[in-house]
Amino acid sequence: MESTSHINSEGQSKKTGGSASRGFKTDSRGFWAGLKARNINMDKVVDEDREWIEKKILQNPGATSMFEDESYWDMDMSKCKKSDEAIFQRTIMMHLISRHQLGDTLDYTCESKWDCVPMPQRGAELARRMPMPKPDLAVAFKASALLGIYKQPDLGDYMNLMCPEKFREDKCDRAFHFLSIEAKGASGKIANWDAHRQNFNTATQALHNIYFFMKMVGGKELEQFFTKVRFYSVVATSSIFHVRVHRAIEIEDEDGRIEEDYPLAFLYDEVCHKGDDFTRAFATRLIRNILVEYGVKTLQPLLEKTMKSVWESLRVRPNQNNVQIEPESQPTEETAEVQEASEAANVQQAQKAAEVQRGQQRAKSRRGRGATQGAQGLPRKKRQTQDTNKSFTREQLGNITLDETPSGTVEK
Repeated sequence: MESTSHINSEGQSKKTGGSASRGFKTDSRGFWAGLKARNINMDKVVDEDREWIEKKILQNPGATSMFEDESYWDMDMSKCKKSDEAIFQRTIMMHLISRHQLGDTLDYTCESKWDCVPMPQRGAELARRMPMPKPDLAVAFKASALLGIYKQPDLGDYMNLMCPEKFREDKCDRAFHFLSIEAKGASGKIANWDAHRQNFNTATQALHNIYFFMKMVGGKELEQFFTKVRFYSVVATSSIFHVRVHRAIEIEDEDGRIEEDYPLAFLYDEVCHKGDDFTRAFATRLIRNILVEYGVKTLQPLLEKTMKSVWESLRVRPNQNNVQIEPESQPTEETAEVQEASEAANVQQAQKAAEVQRGQQRAKSRRGRGATQGAQGLPRKKRQTQDTNKSFTREQLGNITLDETPSGTVEK
């Protein structure tokens, strides 16, 4: 398993020290500086897997939908152009993810704040004041789809990175978010850059959480993190529909790294940018491709395999003391002779020990009989002598004649 030294045994970041008071607003210069301190490249860089994206994510995006659905979409969109962000979030966002078709694997949440260990970044003050992600809408896997519910306790504090949302007993655990949507209403044209910054914040933390576990496993899984793992973000307003894909790369130059053993930098590429003419059919089809073609068919198998390997390395085993059990080796001719001689010696020792034990038992039996001997236990001659020493009262002596012998004594 690879080292994960930037997080200690309690799952706390060495630089950030876990949750702390945070102050930057997403539209502030400090928030922008905090993103840059995570090694995020703010300029678009073409994804190395662009061909796959165009083939799978952008495939058939112009599919038609039911006329009734489109009419509902148009009515909601018209209202959102005159209303605030909340109306847009409660209508258009729900159209986008087709929430009733997520199946048994995926789950979504709205404005759920994350409470996981923050990812590493430069500058203690920046790290302290950077807010945790709180996307308008996010889609993730159900934790039980990646690791059985009875295996999850073996992850211990690492469960915090797998399921980063703030803990609530009444909620379903969502693991490894891979899509976030920031939705704005009538003020969308002005606020869309704020939305992109919020998506940067969510995307980098989400990619970091996945990287943490794939680094633990190492090998092929770590390689696939850089080649296959992606995070998709959407900014949707009443006038634009903008989709980006985020990924991590490895910095070879240690001087450019946030930490010596943390080589990540983050890039993004543009998937599509539509104006206010985007239709429900186009938007929902594209989101569906992200959820199914990428999420379920590509990312989920990688995460299932990774979490199985992580669990096998962390689970509580019967050998609690971590005693190294050496595999049984085949005895050679020489070792067989030594083993036979040892067994014979053991038999002799056992026989001697048994003989000594029997002798001890016999001696103990004799001592027991001697200790219980009283007057009735004395030999016959001693009993006779003891009887002759009996003392008599005056009355008893008066009743004795010369012809009688007390207690069997003989008159001389």
